[in-house]
Amino acid sequence: MTLLTPPYAWFLLIIVGLILVILLLLYRQRHYVHVSLQHQALEQQLRTHRDQYQTLVNNIPGITYRCLYDEHWTMLFISAHVDSITGYSADELLNNQQTSYAELILPEDNARAGQIVTRAIEQGQSWETEYRLRHKDGSLRWAFERGRAVYDDEGYILYLDGFILDITEEKNAKASLDRFSALVRNSNDAMFIVRQGIIIDCNDATLRMFHYRYDDIVGFDPGHISPTHQADGHLSSERSLAYLQAAAAGEPQRFEWLHQRADGSLFEADVSLSCFQQDDELLAIGIVRDIAEKKRREREIMELNATLEQRVRKRTEELSRALDNLKHTQDELLQREKLASLGALVAGVSHELNTPLGNAVTVSSTLLDHHRAFLQQLERGLTRSALDTFLHDVEESGRIIERNLQRAAELMSSFKQLAVDQTSDQRRTFKLHDVVHEVTLTLLPSLRKASIVLHESISPTLELDSYPGPLGQVLLNLLNNATIHAFAHTDDKQIWVSAVCSSDGWLRLTVADNGCGIDAAHRKRIFDPFFTTRLGQGGSGLGLHITHTLVTGLLGGRIDVESHEYGGALFTVFLPLSAPSLTEPMRNTSA
Repeated sequence: MTLLTPPYAWFLLIIVGLILVILLLLYRQRHYVHVSLQHQALEQQLRTHRDQYQTLVNNIPGITYRCLYDEHWTMLFISAHVDSITGYSADELLNNQQTSYAELILPEDNARAGQIVTRAIEQGQSWETEYRLRHKDGSLRWAFERGRAVYDDEGYILYLDGFILDITEEKNAKASLDRFSALVRNSNDAMFIVRQGIIIDCNDATLRMFHYRYDDIVGFDPGHISPTHQADGHLSSERSLAYLQAAAAGEPQRFEWLHQRADGSLFEADVSLSCFQQDDELLAIGIVRDIAEKKRREREIMELNATLEQRVRKRTEELSRALDNLKHTQDELLQREKLASLGALVAGVSHELNTPLGNAVTVSSTLLDHHRAFLQQLERGLTRSALDTFLHDVEESGRIIERNLQRAAELMSSFKQLAVDQTSDQRRTFKLHDVVHEVTLTLLPSLRKASIVLHESISPTLELDSYPGPLGQVLLNLLNNATIHAFAHTDDKQIWVSAVCSSDGWLRLTVADNGCGIDAAHRKRIFDPFFTTRLGQGGSGLGLHITHTLVTGLLGGRIDVESHEYGGALFTVFLPLSAPSLTEPMRNTSA
């Protein structure tokens, strides 16, 4: 065997070294692959556990969370279905990305919940609280929260863990139940629940209505509060059983029933009976309303209706007699007012007649004296000059007497026509100017005595087919009203009477004065009968009422009154140029 030389030995050593290095690298690579496979297996196992945990969390009823103990309740983790109660996704709430959880809680509730959490942490306990959340859509939701603080090894708070439940439906249901309970509790109707023929509960109205204590009703059958027989003679037990069976068949019952109180007294009631299921049990609810007072009134009404026709007939006769008496009294008052006006007319005409008749008497007396002197002179011897003087005096006296007697005759003619018109409702065609002139003529003495100046503005051609008597009465009453009431505190006393005819066949007659005017409160009642501000001082309270009655009735028109703050009153009478017949309906105008 040939020995190797030293250079070859080193080469072999290098080769062996390289082989050892390669073997070491292969071993380490295999170990790395093994470790990597183990790591992947652990990651897969971790993902599996995480998915299982997430599935578990998502299936827990409510919302689990982990948050910081700060003023925002900053969420570090929160269940995915937090949007069901807040409307915000978990990503929007984590780390206050879009809004903080604290901002969703109503401020007053957040402050109270914060106090509860702080107190529980100080005591090292878990907490429970309820609060309201503002949903993303603006609605309010109720939430129940239970949680506990998590600490580190040194006792510092790391975070808060807990869960949140949506209790909105429970809260609404409880509120609805509370309202219903209050409704039942405060109802005036008796309400009770029956199970298997026994009363198991009732409201306070039941105790008040039947005069029982709670224990005296609950536990007994409904027959306990009913007499043995009903008003029609049937047994209460048989009738009540029939109603209960009908209600149990799904047909709510309503009927009238005779009930009995604790003291044995009976009263009529309206009963409603219906059934419902609760926990697989059939329950009946009865509602009782006391109708004793209603029934009493119905009986009274029936009794009244039985005699109603007779009482109506009797009352109608009484009212008819009263109406006839009222009409008779009204006619008498109207006639008296007319006679009073006629008396004033007579007085005025008499005063006007005094002047011409007095002048005629004076002249006739003077003429007789001249006649006696002429006869004496004739005995002594008549001269030509004496005869001429006597004849001149006779002629002048005759003319004066003739003028005054003609004036008296005119006055008498006017008085005769006016008297006929005032005492009758005769219809005829007449000139308005003549009627106004005749009326003002009779009032001249009283107007002069009161220092009142009367102005007339009536066209002499204005003609009416109407009733001059009632129209004269209207004008006389309006002028008398102004004379009595208008000029109590003034020396400048003026009255204006005017008339204007419109193209539609209507006349507007106005009587105005510059007196003290009419108070607004009085204008509303000025045409009411017996209303006057000068009772016992020249005012009867009937003048303007009669005026209104005549204008709106027989004359077929209307009358308005105006007055101003600075004084003065204006009465406006609207009349048709042709009055309606007594069988026609009265007309009106808005002129």
